Amino acid sequence: MKLEELLGDKNRSEEKDAVREFSTYLTHDLGYPASSIRAEVFVAPGAVVDLAVLDPQSSAIRALIEFKRDNGPNRQSLQQGIRTVERYLKSLPPIKQVRAFVVLYGRDRRRIYEIKATATDLDADEIASFPRWKRLRVEGGSSSESLAKFVKFTGALAEERQLLDRSLTESRKHLISLLDASTDELAESVLSEVISQIDLRFSDIASVDDPKQETEVFQSVLTFSDFLDSSRIRLGAFGETKETIGAELQLALNNLGQELRGVLNRQGVQRLLPSHEHSAEGSSPPAEPRTRLDILIVTAMDDPEYREVLKILQDPKNVTPFVNANHAVCFEGTLVGGTASVVAATQNDMGMANAAVLTTKLVNHYRPRLVVMLGIAAGVDPKNQAVGDVIVPTHTYDLALGKLEREGSWSVFKPKIYQKDARDHFTFFPYLLEAKEDLALREAIQESWNVNNPANKLKSPPSIRLGSFGSGGTVIADPEEVKVYKSTNTAIIGFDMEAHAVVVGAVESGVSERVQVLVAKSICDFAGKDKKVKKGVKQQLAAFTSAQFFRSFYLKYISERLARV
Repeated sequence: MKLEELLGDKNRSEEKDAVREFSTYLTHDLGYPASSIRAEVFVAPGAVVDLAVLDPQSSAIRALIEFKRDNGPNRQSLQQGIRTVERYLKSLPPIKQVRAFVVLYGRDRRRIYEIKATATDLDADEIASFPRWKRLRVEGGSSSESLAKFVKFTGALAEERQLLDRSLTESRKHLISLLDASTDELAESVLSEVISQIDLRFSDIASVDDPKQETEVFQSVLTFSDFLDSSRIRLGAFGETKETIGAELQLALNNLGQELRGVLNRQGVQRLLPSHEHSAEGSSPPAEPRTRLDILIVTAMDDPEYREVLKILQDPKNVTPFVNANHAVCFEGTLVGGTASVVAATQNDMGMANAAVLTTKLVNHYRPRLVVMLGIAAGVDPKNQAVGDVIVPTHTYDLALGKLEREGSWSVFKPKIYQKDARDHFTFFPYLLEAKEDLALREAIQESWNVNNPANKLKSPPSIRLGSFGSGGTVIADPEEVKVYKSTNTAIIGFDMEAHAVVVGAVESGVSERVQVLVAKSICDFAGKDKKVKKGVKQQLAAFTSAQFFRSFYLKYISERLARV
């Protein structure tokens, strides 16, 4: 079937929409004449649309668009499409610019896989004579110097593409070695899920900012480290036993399909360039390499949250790296009983905006392996929860998101729950299930509190509770409001004013390295129930159990594993 036959077929709306989308990309975004597009369509058993375009500049674009209406992605067609694109990249003569583009669609036009690759051998002297770069310069408003950096950046991505290919092979070997010989098929299935569900976008690269602003952004949505994290570490292939690999694989399969993002700012681009680039006239000398911070701890308040956190640090020193409008303070030290490097920060002001801004700034400054929010929270079930119990959210969400609708003479707020799955951003979540049942760990926390607080002893060890957790900008002191939140989300087990913002601030910080995120906040009250009774003691207890639980959990379960992430 030829392209014109496809476009004239009344029964193939999905295929026609996909072809039109790709043709628009070719003609509008890249400037190719419509007459240069060539296409072949194979209609059985699904439909595969194979498009290619060549122009006098030796640029090549090829797309394979596959539809399978029954059981998701067709793995064989997918791999064939990838090989086709790679063959085009390798077989072309010395190139000025190459872009490769593959999109596969499933039912209901849901995009299930996308790969774009960009490579170039242009140098700075050739930019002015190459029409397509001229057009990019006009559209992007970038200087020749910016384009020279952009060229080197895309070259670095092309090399990274080869590393990604090798990492996939490495990941397959890791999985097969961890599983029994009889489960090779399972390993292949898992790898197929990785291939077909994670977006690999190698040409989502742009330099579009006004040069007068002194900022240029070069964006790559997936890095080599991200891929290793998703295909090896998130699949449990980091030296675990066969007894635990099953749980890891199940967790990984539940988490697949999350878009991985990494934005490199000007400093990030400089790190990709050869060292001699830094000595060019007008450029700054390279910064001293910083060893990655192990743990960044964030709290909302100084007393009692931050003070309890400082107690789990050895020899803390003030290292506040920047002046912050809300007077944030940072102390640096090592975790008591371990060697992990820690920076603890308090925003000294409650609220989601403060928490998100502070977290994002600190993550970009320190590049931590693990971001943790500790402190106090409100519970929702005084019959089954207790002050001092530690809440570790499986999901976080914004309580304030929703819509006001008119119902008769009343204006009714209807919340919209868009939850952030905490398990997507914490590789070691299965170990929380072990810690939850670790009576010795919880009894040690109880004993430590009781020794120093004989007048306010804990009658039983604090429980570790996993569930949905909301954050909002208002202190909730009305039990009726809690009932409303529970009616819209029966899985909610607690709430505060910052945790969701810390998770979002860390995950969306834009750093290229993998950042793990954990929230562990303890119950200090139940939203209006006895708010004024022993408030100081209850908050002190909650801040204590939160900090002590994290220290014990980290040292016992994840300290050695985190170093390998």
